[in-house]
Amino acid sequence: MLALADMVSLAFRLVRVNIRLYSRVLFLPALFSAVASNLAQYAMLEWLKVAAESKLAVAPFAIAMAVILACIVLWFYSAWELCMRCSAMSRFLLHLNTSYQEAYAAIKKRRWLIFGVYNLAVLPPLLVLIAWTVVIVSALTVVSRLGAERFLVGGLVFFVIGLLLTFSLAITSLYGALLTAGAVVEDCSFKTLSARSLQFARARLLRGASFMCLLSVAIMLANFAISSPLTILEAIETAFVIKQSGLDSFSEAAEPTHLRVLSAMFDVMLNMVTFSVAYTGYVLFFRDLKLRLEATDLVGRLEKLVKVDE
Repeated sequence: MLALADMVSLAFRLVRVNIRLYSRVLFLPALFSAVASNLAQYAMLEWLKVAAESKLAVAPFAIAMAVILACIVLWFYSAWELCMRCSAMSRFLLHLNTSYQEAYAAIKKRRWLIFGVYNLAVLPPLLVLIAWTVVIVSALTVVSRLGAERFLVGGLVFFVIGLLLTFSLAITSLYGALLTAGAVVEDCSFKTLSARSLQFARARLLRGASFMCLLSVAIMLANFAISSPLTILEAIETAFVIKQSGLDSFSEAAEPTHLRVLSAMFDVMLNMVTFSVAYTGYVLFFRDLKLRLEATDLVGRLEKLVKVDE
Protein backbone atom coordinates (compact mmCIF):
# COMPACT_ATOMS: atom_id res chain seq x y z
CA MET A 1 0.00 0.00 0.00
CA LEU A 2 1.36 3.39 -1.04
CA ALA A 3 0.75 7.03 -0.27
CA LEU A 4 -1.11 9.05 -2.91
CA ALA A 5 1.98 10.92 -4.09
CA ASP A 6 3.91 7.64 -4.30
CA MET A 7 1.20 6.12 -6.52
CA VAL A 8 1.28 9.09 -8.88
CA SER A 9 5.07 8.94 -8.96
CA LEU A 10 4.96 5.18 -9.58
CA ALA A 11 2.53 5.65 -12.49
CA PHE A 12 4.93 8.05 -14.20
CA ARG A 13 7.90 5.81 -13.41
CA LEU A 14 6.26 2.72 -14.90
CA VAL A 15 5.46 4.63 -18.07
CA ARG A 16 8.99 6.05 -18.26
CA VAL A 17 10.66 2.65 -17.73
CA ASN A 18 8.47 1.05 -20.40
CA ILE A 19 8.43 4.07 -22.73
CA ARG A 20 9.65 2.11 -25.77
CA LEU A 21 6.86 -0.45 -25.51
CA TYR A 22 4.29 2.26 -24.79
CA SER A 23 5.47 4.26 -27.81
CA ARG A 24 5.27 1.26 -30.13
CA VAL A 25 1.87 0.18 -28.82
CA LEU A 26 0.13 3.58 -28.59
CA PHE A 27 1.61 5.48 -31.54
CA LEU A 28 -0.91 4.57 -34.25
CA PRO A 29 -4.15 5.19 -32.29
CA ALA A 30 -2.65 8.36 -30.80
CA LEU A 31 -1.71 9.52 -34.31
CA PHE A 32 -5.19 8.88 -35.73
CA SER A 33 -6.77 10.60 -32.74
CA ALA A 34 -4.60 13.69 -33.21
CA VAL A 35 -5.22 13.79 -36.97
CA ALA A 36 -9.00 13.47 -36.46
CA SER A 37 -9.24 16.26 -33.88
CA ASN A 38 -6.99 18.67 -35.81
CA LEU A 39 -8.68 17.95 -39.17
CA ALA A 40 -12.13 18.52 -37.65
CA GLN A 41 -10.98 21.85 -36.23
CA TYR A 42 -9.44 22.86 -39.56
CA ALA A 43 -12.64 21.95 -41.47
CA MET A 44 -14.78 24.00 -39.11
CA LEU A 45 -12.48 27.05 -39.33
CA GLU A 46 -12.39 26.89 -43.12
CA TRP A 47 -16.18 26.70 -43.31
CA LEU A 48 -16.50 29.70 -40.95
CA LYS A 49 -14.25 31.71 -43.27
CA VAL A 50 -16.45 30.84 -46.24
CA ALA A 51 -19.66 31.50 -44.29
CA ALA A 52 -18.40 34.93 -43.23
CA GLU A 53 -18.05 35.96 -46.88
CA SER A 54 -21.15 34.28 -48.33
CA LYS A 55 -24.64 33.60 -46.97
CA LEU A 56 -25.17 30.78 -49.50
CA ALA A 57 -22.39 28.52 -48.30
CA VAL A 58 -24.48 25.34 -48.48
CA ALA A 59 -21.98 23.19 -50.37
CA PRO A 60 -18.99 24.14 -48.16
CA PHE A 61 -21.17 23.51 -45.11
CA ALA A 62 -22.12 20.02 -46.32
CA ILE A 63 -18.50 19.17 -47.09
CA ALA A 64 -17.31 20.51 -43.74
CA MET A 65 -19.98 18.58 -41.81
CA ALA A 66 -19.13 15.36 -43.67
CA VAL A 67 -15.44 15.78 -42.84
CA ILE A 68 -16.20 16.61 -39.20
CA LEU A 69 -18.51 13.59 -38.86
CA ALA A 70 -15.86 11.30 -40.32
CA CYS A 71 -13.28 12.78 -37.94
CA ILE A 72 -15.58 12.23 -34.94
CA VAL A 73 -16.01 8.56 -35.88
CA LEU A 74 -12.25 8.17 -36.36
CA TRP A 75 -11.54 9.92 -33.06
CA PHE A 76 -13.93 7.70 -31.10
CA TYR A 77 -12.46 4.56 -32.63
CA SER A 78 -8.91 5.77 -31.92
CA ALA A 79 -9.79 6.62 -28.30
CA TRP A 80 -11.39 3.18 -27.93
CA GLU A 81 -8.24 1.53 -29.25
CA LEU A 82 -6.09 3.68 -26.95
CA CYS A 83 -8.18 2.52 -23.99
CA MET A 84 -7.82 -1.13 -24.99
CA ARG A 85 -4.07 -0.91 -25.50
CA CYS A 86 -3.54 1.00 -22.25
CA SER A 87 -5.67 -1.62 -20.50
CA ALA A 88 -3.48 -4.37 -21.94
CA MET A 89 -0.33 -2.53 -20.86
CA SER A 90 -1.71 -2.19 -17.33
CA ARG A 91 -2.43 -5.93 -17.15
CA PHE A 92 1.07 -6.66 -18.39
CA LEU A 93 2.71 -4.29 -15.86
CA LEU A 94 0.73 -5.86 -13.01
CA HIS A 95 1.90 -9.33 -14.19
CA LEU A 96 -1.66 -10.48 -14.79
CA ASN A 97 -0.40 -11.67 -18.17
CA THR A 98 3.07 -12.79 -19.19
CA SER A 99 3.25 -10.61 -22.32
CA TYR A 100 1.57 -7.61 -23.89
CA GLN A 101 0.19 -9.75 -26.71
CA GLU A 102 -1.46 -12.10 -24.22
CA ALA A 103 -2.86 -9.14 -22.27
CA TYR A 104 -4.25 -7.53 -25.42
CA ALA A 105 -5.91 -10.80 -26.44
CA ALA A 106 -7.60 -10.94 -23.02
CA ILE A 107 -8.74 -7.32 -23.29
CA LYS A 108 -9.99 -7.79 -26.84
CA LYS A 109 -12.48 -10.37 -25.58
CA ARG A 110 -13.90 -7.63 -23.32
CA ARG A 111 -13.74 -4.83 -25.88
CA TRP A 112 -17.43 -3.94 -25.66
CA LEU A 113 -17.20 -3.71 -21.88
CA ILE A 114 -14.19 -1.41 -22.27
CA PHE A 115 -16.14 0.69 -24.78
CA GLY A 116 -19.17 1.00 -22.49
CA VAL A 117 -17.07 1.72 -19.40
CA TYR A 118 -15.06 4.43 -21.19
CA ASN A 119 -18.18 6.27 -22.33
CA LEU A 120 -19.89 5.86 -18.96
CA ALA A 121 -16.79 7.15 -17.17
CA VAL A 122 -16.79 10.33 -19.27
CA LEU A 123 -20.52 11.03 -18.81
CA PRO A 124 -20.73 12.09 -15.10
CA PRO A 125 -17.88 14.68 -15.29
CA LEU A 126 -19.38 16.00 -18.53
CA LEU A 127 -22.80 16.48 -16.90
CA VAL A 128 -21.13 18.20 -13.94
CA LEU A 129 -19.28 20.57 -16.28
CA ILE A 130 -22.53 21.45 -18.08
CA ALA A 131 -24.31 22.10 -14.78
CA TRP A 132 -21.51 24.29 -13.44
CA THR A 133 -21.33 26.18 -16.73
CA VAL A 134 -24.96 27.18 -16.23
CA VAL A 135 -24.16 28.21 -12.64
CA ILE A 136 -21.15 30.28 -13.74
CA VAL A 137 -23.10 32.08 -16.48
CA SER A 138 -25.90 32.84 -14.00
CA ALA A 139 -23.38 34.10 -11.43
CA LEU A 140 -21.74 36.35 -14.03
CA THR A 141 -25.11 37.83 -14.91
CA VAL A 142 -25.97 38.55 -11.27
CA VAL A 143 -22.53 39.89 -10.27
CA SER A 144 -22.31 42.20 -13.31
CA ARG A 145 -25.46 44.00 -12.13
CA LEU A 146 -23.94 44.91 -8.76
CA GLY A 147 -22.28 48.21 -8.00
CA ALA A 148 -18.80 48.93 -6.70
CA GLU A 149 -18.89 45.84 -4.49
CA ARG A 150 -19.10 43.49 -7.49
CA PHE A 151 -15.35 42.82 -7.48
CA LEU A 152 -15.32 41.66 -3.85
CA VAL A 153 -18.56 39.69 -4.15
CA GLY A 154 -17.54 38.25 -7.50
CA GLY A 155 -14.17 37.14 -6.15
CA LEU A 156 -15.77 35.34 -3.21
CA VAL A 157 -18.51 33.78 -5.34
CA PHE A 158 -16.16 32.44 -8.00
CA PHE A 159 -13.69 31.23 -5.38
CA VAL A 160 -16.44 29.11 -3.82
CA ILE A 161 -17.61 27.97 -7.27
CA GLY A 162 -14.04 26.96 -8.15
CA LEU A 163 -13.69 24.86 -5.00
CA LEU A 164 -17.05 23.15 -5.48
CA LEU A 165 -16.38 22.59 -9.18
CA THR A 166 -13.01 20.96 -8.43
CA PHE A 167 -14.47 18.74 -5.71
CA SER A 168 -17.48 17.65 -7.78
CA LEU A 169 -15.30 16.87 -10.79
CA ALA A 170 -12.94 14.86 -8.60
CA ILE A 171 -15.81 12.84 -7.12
CA THR A 172 -17.46 12.06 -10.44
CA SER A 173 -14.11 11.29 -12.08
CA LEU A 174 -13.25 8.95 -9.21
CA TYR A 175 -16.13 6.60 -9.97
CA GLY A 176 -15.24 6.60 -13.67
CA ALA A 177 -11.58 5.88 -12.86
CA LEU A 178 -12.46 2.95 -10.58
CA LEU A 179 -14.90 1.62 -13.16
CA THR A 180 -12.22 1.86 -15.84
CA ALA A 181 -9.58 0.18 -13.70
CA GLY A 182 -11.99 -2.55 -12.61
CA ALA A 183 -12.73 -3.41 -16.23
CA VAL A 184 -8.99 -3.91 -16.72
CA VAL A 185 -8.16 -6.15 -13.76
CA GLU A 186 -11.48 -7.76 -12.76
CA ASP A 187 -13.11 -10.64 -14.62
CA CYS A 188 -16.75 -9.99 -13.75
CA SER A 189 -19.99 -8.70 -15.23
CA PHE A 190 -20.74 -5.02 -15.76
CA LYS A 191 -23.34 -5.08 -12.95
CA THR A 192 -20.87 -6.51 -10.44
CA LEU A 193 -18.16 -4.13 -11.62
CA SER A 194 -20.42 -1.09 -11.22
CA ALA A 195 -21.45 -2.13 -7.71
CA ARG A 196 -17.86 -2.77 -6.61
CA SER A 197 -16.61 0.54 -8.06
CA LEU A 198 -19.37 2.42 -6.26
CA GLN A 199 -18.55 0.59 -3.02
CA PHE A 200 -14.86 1.48 -3.31
CA ALA A 201 -15.65 5.12 -4.12
CA ARG A 202 -17.95 5.48 -1.10
CA ALA A 203 -15.50 3.77 1.24
CA ARG A 204 -12.60 6.10 0.44
CA LEU A 205 -14.30 9.18 -0.98
CA LEU A 206 -11.91 11.89 0.25
CA ARG A 207 -8.82 9.79 -0.43
CA GLY A 208 -10.08 9.01 -3.93
CA ALA A 209 -10.95 12.63 -4.69
CA SER A 210 -7.52 13.74 -3.47
CA PHE A 211 -5.84 11.14 -5.67
CA MET A 212 -7.82 12.25 -8.73
CA CYS A 213 -6.85 15.89 -8.14
CA LEU A 214 -3.19 14.99 -7.62
CA LEU A 215 -3.03 12.74 -10.69
CA SER A 216 -4.84 15.29 -12.88
CA VAL A 217 -2.54 18.13 -11.81
CA ALA A 218 0.53 15.96 -12.43
CA ILE A 219 -0.67 15.02 -15.93
CA MET A 220 -1.49 18.65 -16.75
CA LEU A 221 1.97 19.76 -15.63
CA ALA A 222 3.58 17.03 -17.74
CA ASN A 223 1.51 18.05 -20.76
CA PHE A 224 2.42 21.70 -20.19
CA ALA A 225 6.12 20.83 -20.09
CA ILE A 226 5.84 18.75 -23.28
CA SER A 227 3.89 21.40 -25.20
CA SER A 228 5.88 24.42 -23.95
CA PRO A 229 8.34 24.40 -26.92
CA LEU A 230 5.40 24.50 -29.32
CA THR A 231 3.77 27.33 -27.35
CA ILE A 232 6.97 29.39 -27.49
CA LEU A 233 7.40 28.67 -31.21
CA GLU A 234 3.78 29.65 -31.94
CA ALA A 235 4.21 32.94 -30.07
CA ILE A 236 7.42 33.79 -31.96
CA GLU A 237 5.95 32.76 -35.32
CA THR A 238 2.72 34.71 -34.77
CA ALA A 239 4.60 37.83 -33.66
CA PHE A 240 6.79 37.58 -36.76
CA VAL A 241 3.75 37.21 -39.06
CA ILE A 242 2.05 40.21 -37.45
CA LYS A 243 5.18 42.33 -37.82
CA GLN A 244 5.65 41.34 -41.46
CA SER A 245 2.02 41.76 -42.51
CA GLY A 246 1.18 44.78 -40.39
CA LEU A 247 -1.80 43.19 -38.63
CA ASP A 248 -3.08 44.65 -35.38
CA SER A 249 -3.73 41.49 -33.32
CA PHE A 250 -2.90 37.82 -32.99
CA SER A 251 -6.44 36.83 -33.94
CA GLU A 252 -6.02 38.30 -37.41
CA ALA A 253 -2.95 36.20 -38.18
CA ALA A 254 -3.61 32.87 -39.85
CA GLU A 255 -1.76 29.94 -38.33
CA PRO A 256 0.94 28.70 -40.73
CA THR A 257 0.60 25.17 -42.09
CA HIS A 258 3.87 23.95 -40.59
CA LEU A 259 2.67 25.01 -37.13
CA ARG A 260 -0.53 23.04 -37.61
CA VAL A 261 1.51 19.97 -38.51
CA LEU A 262 3.75 20.48 -35.47
CA SER A 263 0.68 20.93 -33.28
CA ALA A 264 -0.71 17.60 -34.50
CA MET A 265 2.63 15.93 -33.78
CA PHE A 266 2.66 17.29 -30.23
CA ASP A 267 -0.94 16.13 -29.81
CA VAL A 268 0.25 12.58 -30.55
CA MET A 269 2.71 12.79 -27.66
CA LEU A 270 0.14 14.38 -25.36
CA ASN A 271 -2.40 11.64 -26.14
CA MET A 272 0.17 8.94 -25.39
CA VAL A 273 1.26 10.51 -22.10
CA THR A 274 -2.27 11.30 -20.90
CA PHE A 275 -3.77 7.89 -21.63
CA SER A 276 -0.79 5.84 -20.42
CA VAL A 277 -0.25 7.68 -17.12
CA ALA A 278 -3.98 8.00 -16.39
CA TYR A 279 -4.70 4.31 -16.95
CA THR A 280 -1.65 3.23 -14.96
CA GLY A 281 -2.63 5.53 -12.10
CA TYR A 282 -6.24 4.30 -12.10
CA VAL A 283 -5.17 0.66 -11.93
CA LEU A 284 -2.66 1.33 -9.15
CA PHE A 285 -5.28 3.13 -7.08
CA PHE A 286 -7.87 0.40 -7.69
CA ARG A 287 -5.34 -2.20 -6.56
CA ASP A 288 -4.52 -0.10 -3.48
CA LEU A 289 -8.21 0.03 -2.51
CA LYS A 290 -8.55 -3.73 -2.97
CA LEU A 291 -5.64 -4.27 -0.60
CA ARG A 292 -7.08 -1.86 1.96
CA LEU A 293 -10.71 -2.97 1.81
CA GLU A 294 -10.51 -6.62 0.88
CA ALA A 295 -6.97 -7.58 1.96
CA THR A 296 -6.52 -9.49 -1.28
CA ASP A 297 -2.81 -10.02 -0.64
CA LEU A 298 -3.51 -11.76 2.69
CA VAL A 299 -6.26 -13.88 1.15
CA GLY A 300 -3.90 -14.98 -1.62
CA ARG A 301 -1.17 -15.93 0.86
CA LEU A 302 -3.61 -17.89 3.03
CA GLU A 303 -4.85 -19.79 -0.01
CA LYS A 304 -1.25 -20.72 -0.87
CA LEU A 305 -0.65 -21.90 2.70
CA VAL A 306 -3.77 -24.07 2.57
CA LYS A 307 -2.58 -25.65 -0.68
CA VAL A 308 0.84 -26.36 0.87
CA ASP A 309 -0.74 -28.00 3.94
CA GLU A 310 -2.91 -30.19 1.73
